Formats: sequence, structure tokens, C-alpha cells
Amino acid sequence: MSGRTPLARTPWFVTPFVATITLLGLQGLVDMVSYTEWIWVTAGVLGAVALAIMITRMLSRSRALPTFVGLAAAVLVSIPAFSVNDEGVAQLWPSPTGLRGLGQALADGVDEALATVPPADPERPLVALITVGALLVFLVAEHLAVSWRAAAFAGAILLTPWIPAIALQHRVSVSLLLLALGLWIVTMALTRRPTGASSGPAPLAGAASAMAAVLLTVLVAPSALGANGWGLIPRLTTPQDLQTAPRLNLALDLRNSLTVNTSSTVAAYVTTGERPDALRMYTLTRFDGNAWEDDVPQGLVPTETPPLWPTPVPDWGTRDLDRVTMTVMSSESSVPLPPVPRGVEGLGPEWLYDPIADQVVSSSSTTQGLEYSITADFGYLTSAMLQGADAGADDATLDPETLALPESADRELYASVAQGVTQGATNRYDQAVALQEYFRSTGGFVYDTTVQPTGSDSVAVFLEEQRGYCVQFATSMVMMSRTLGIPARLAVGYLPGSEDSSGASIVRGGDAHAWPELYFAGVGWVRFEPTPSVQTGARPSYTQADSSSPEDPTVEDPAATAAPANPAQDPTDPLEVPSSQQDEEQSSGLAVPWPLVGLFAALAIAAIVGARWLARRRDIEADRANDPEIAWAWLRRRVPAAFQWPLTLTPFEAVAHVRDVAIHDELEISDAALHAIDSLATAVSDARYAPREMQSEWEGLDTMAEEARSGLAIAAKGRPARVGAQDAPRRGA
Repeated sequence: MSGRTPLARTPWFVTPFVATITLLGLQGLVDMVSYTEWIWVTAGVLGAVALAIMITRMLSRSRALPTFVGLAAAVLVSIPAFSVNDEGVAQLWPSPTGLRGLGQALADGVDEALATVPPADPERPLVALITVGALLVFLVAEHLAVSWRAAAFAGAILLTPWIPAIALQHRVSVSLLLLALGLWIVTMALTRRPTGASSGPAPLAGAASAMAAVLLTVLVAPSALGANGWGLIPRLTTPQDLQTAPRLNLALDLRNSLTVNTSSTVAAYVTTGERPDALRMYTLTRFDGNAWEDDVPQGLVPTETPPLWPTPVPDWGTRDLDRVTMTVMSSESSVPLPPVPRGVEGLGPEWLYDPIADQVVSSSSTTQGLEYSITADFGYLTSAMLQGADAGADDATLDPETLALPESADRELYASVAQGVTQGATNRYDQAVALQEYFRSTGGFVYDTTVQPTGSDSVAVFLEEQRGYCVQFATSMVMMSRTLGIPARLAVGYLPGSEDSSGASIVRGGDAHAWPELYFAGVGWVRFEPTPSVQTGARPSYTQADSSSPEDPTVEDPAATAAPANPAQDPTDPLEVPSSQQDEEQSSGLAVPWPLVGLFAALAIAAIVGARWLARRRDIEADRANDPEIAWAWLRRRVPAAFQWPLTLTPFEAVAHVRDVAIHDELEISDAALHAIDSLATAVSDARYAPREMQSEWEGLDTMAEEARSGLAIAAKGRPARVGAQDAPRRGA
């Protein structure tokens, strides 16, 4: 009877707890990603993998097999969720193309995580990266907690998704944190080794559980509550890209986006009069055909003397000026300013004015927390002023880059389109307005955030496909203006934001925008707006003399379309705000198929019920092989009626009862059957009465019980029918 006991079945019902704790751990990414419908995609993939592991654990006693099945399920489910081929078609099967697509999605997710600023509104690649990371955490933690009943040690793995919130001291949801802690405690209780288990000292496991629980609570709870103890956690030095308020991405590549759309506040301001049309942060002049490069500040001067403007402004002291009081939350090296003549007050000496770029910059400070006021003449630019400007009078004093075209540019295409659009224009102003209207309304261009231009000449691709977003509209107008001999550059900043109930204007990350600026002699750099009104609202007032085009329903208040009134509805545009929820679904590619979710849930329930029924059947067979009491009860129920013994008899009395019946009825029981029932009775007696340390390990008891039943059934065939169980002599009565 001695031997090795097969592994006990692992507690499969703990797997959903570990999966839920893993999903709750994504709260550690709060303030780094926006929680939109993508979380349901991650939850669905995680749930499918957990289901596969649960079913495997019901049917198998192996420690490793369920984890390997879960790993295979993770790959099988992740491919249709995230993999696309080179043509952008979703892959459904684990073919080499599907695996390559999944690998590419993860690589793109890494690039997106490194290139974007928080809080990101994830698209498919970043969701793939987050989901696969959650799956790895789940698989390792589930294996430790369920296969090895080491839930305390698994807690260290489950803690990893919370690390960003701990390191950056971001506040997380208290209720979700408490739920995760509660589920972890339940997991430790459900996976506690039974008394007498041979592997793993119980005191050590208990101490580890207590230490892990205290560690998690001490580290995460202050982040959740923002209470006493907040400052006791060492503040980690992190890159500025990990700050909460988003920063503009100046590595402007027409194949990518300006910045990740987010509802986080970038700046807030109040004004005594008009609101600015835009807030400029940076100006760029160098373009290589795909990407813009940041310029180095030159000729810096103090900011004390207004106005700050590249050309002289006559009668500044007598002009009707509006005052804007600004507070900046994002961390930038340039101050947000309206693109009109203005003065600035409240800045320290570290902030200097660059008259070439028309920026106020600092090499030692950032704008985060900066408060200052602006006095600006929002009505300075007029169509009459621009029409009367002497074209080309001082173009030679400008940086030659403002007229340069990249080597990869299709110059003939640029020039032919520009000349055709501006045919009949008599001055620089008319040319600029014609180009603006061509892109904005008359040229058939479509504002589309889902396009991904390729090749070495993104402007040519945009001009041919006529679909894109603001960086492409603005860059194309800059390049075409340069072919006409007009100095032009790209400006990057924000739309004016939206007013709240107090009258303050709130600028959010989703208001990030780019536009072209063209140079006019004696006036300076002038903003134009070729991007359709889906993002920008009305044209600049000085360009509206001929702007009654019916194809472009403008909005009088630029902020009306600049940002959603409800941050919860802030879309997942890689650059800015789509016009509808449909744009959001096209941008993310992660719309939740609710009918399929319902079907999957029904199939999951059916699979669990079926697997549980099969597992129960296997449990019974397995228990009969290793549990003497179960094998003994099974034998008593199945022996012929004449041999059945009263429950009041001890195992050895029951064996004697069987022998007495055989002698009384002159029945012959085989030696194998007698040996089997003797051995089984000995095992039952040991289990009932012997001290635990003297008990043997049992196996093959089901074989003994079957041998005894078969032998007694054969013997009973020779018994006279008149004899019943009640006629047999009773022992122990």
C-alpha cells in the first residue's frame, strides 16, 4: 500500500480572483493612460485566458500544464485582437503572418509608449502592449498562487502594475484598491495548504503573507488616499515625459501625430475682453520631407519692453489692449502666447524673447506652474494691412530655411498645384487666402485622423490622397507657399480651449494644433488656418472677406469645436478632436463587439459547467484510488446483497462477516478477492485508528475495491436464492 500520492487537484476556483486582481492593477497606470473602451478589450482577453486555465485545472492535476495552456490561449486570443497584416487586415489565426502582426503591434506599442506623453488615449499597439503585460503578470501570479499555493509570493508579482502609481505618487481609486486587497486576502485564504500538507512550512508562508500584505498596503494606500504618509514615500526622479500634464511632441512627423489627445489641462486663463484665436508655443522652419526639426533660439533679449513682436508696432501705447491672465500646467521650454503683438508681465529673468522665432523661451526653467499676464492687441491684423504689405521687401533678412524645400520633395507637383490654386491672385495676401480656402473647403480635402502616409515625401502623398489632419494641412500650405516665393514656417501650440462655468478658459491636451505662418513685410509672421473647421473653427478674422463658401460652415467661436465640453467624451484621435464618436471608433480600431461578448459569456458558462461535471467524475475516480473510506464505501454499495455488512461493523468485522457468509452458504471466494478485501480493510483501519505519523500513503485502492467486488459477485452466483442478507450471521451485533 505504500507509494506516492498523486498531486492533489489545485483550487481552480482561485484563478478568477487572480485575474480580477491583475485587471484592477491596471489602475496603477492612472494619469498615464485614459480609460476608454480599450479596457474591455483587455478584460476580454484576460478573461478568455483565465477560462482556459480554469478548465484545464478542472481536468488535470498537473501544476505546469494549465499555465502552458494559458500561455497558448494568450497567443491565440491576442492575434485576432491585435494582429494586422501589411495591408491593415486583421489576422484571425496563429499563422506566421498573424504572429508577425502581433509582434509588430507590440513593437509599435513600445514606440508609442516612448513617444507619447501622458495621459495617452491608447490605440491598438499600446493596448496590445498593456494587455500582453497584464497577461504575463497574470500567468506568473496565477501559477504561483494556484499551482504552488504561494499566494503571498504571487502578491509581489501582482504588485508590479501598481508601481507607476507608487513611483509617481498618483492617486488611485480607493474602492478599487480596497477591492484588490480584499481579493488578495481571499486568495491567500483559499490557497492555504491543508493541515498536514507535506510541502512548505506553514509558519513561513504565514509570515510571508503578512509581510506582503503590509508592504502592499504601506506602498499603495498613501497613493490612493493622498493622506498622511504621502511624503514618506521616496519621490523617484522621472523624465518630464511622465508628468501628468501632456507636453507637445516637436518631433513632428507627418506619418505620426502631433501629440496624444487627452483631457488633461494644459493651461487656464481669464481675459478682460476677447479670447485669443490660438496660443503659440513653438515655430519650426526646417523640414526633411517627413518630419520637422526644432530650431535653436537666437538673438535672445529681455522681455521687459513691450510689444514682443518681430517688427515695430506703431502707437503701441494708444492701442486698445486686452489683458489675459494665464496659468500653465504643462512642462515646456516656451511660454504660450497669442500670435499677435503683445507684452508679458510676471516672468522671471530666466525667460528671454527670441524675435526671430517670436517665442519667449528659457534654458533653465519650464512653464509648469508658471503664472503671468499678457497684454495683447487681438485686432492688430487686418485684411487691408496685409493686402497693402510690400511683398518681398525684407524677405532677404529672414532665415533661408523659410523658403527651402526638402530634397525629396516633388517640387513640380507642389508648384503646379500652388500656381493653379493662386491663379488670378494679385498679391501675397490673396495667394495666402486662396491656399487656405483650397485646403479648407474648395479642394476636396477631408479631415481624417486615421491616415498613415508613407514614403519619403509625405506632402505629395497628402496632396494626392487628400486626407489628413492638421500637421499635414499646415505643412502642405507651408511647402506650397514656399514654391510661390512666400517665406513660410510651421507653428505649434493650442487652440483657445473652452470656457467653464466661471468664465475661465481651459486648454486641454486635445486642443493641440499646428498651423502655417506666412511672412508679410512690415507686419511680421501671420497665422493662416487651412485645416477644416472640424478642428479649428472659424478662419482668422483678417482672412474672412471672401470666406462665405457654403462647403465650410464656420463656427463663430473657435472654441466651439476646439475641445469637447465633457472631458469624458474626449476622443481617441491621435492628434486632435474628431467630429463624432464614429471618428473615435475608426481611430482606435477597438470597438467592443457586444453580441460576441454575450455569445462568449454563454459559451464560457457552458464550458465551465461541462468541465466541472467531467472534473467531478474524475474526482470521484481519483478519490477512490487514494482515499480508503471512499473506496470502502464504494465496495459496500456494490457487493452482492448477501455479502453487504452493517455499517456498525468495523472493517475487520466486515471481512469476518463476508467469510462467515461464504462458509454458511458454501460459497467459494477467490484468494485474490479475499486478499483485496483484507488489504482494503487494513487501509481503512489505519486511516481511522492509527496515529497520523504512522499512516501509510495509499494508491491503487480502486483496483483493490474492484477486485474484491468482482470476486464476491462471482462467488454469489453459487448461493441459493432463498438466503438473504438478513439470514447471514452477524458479527458485532
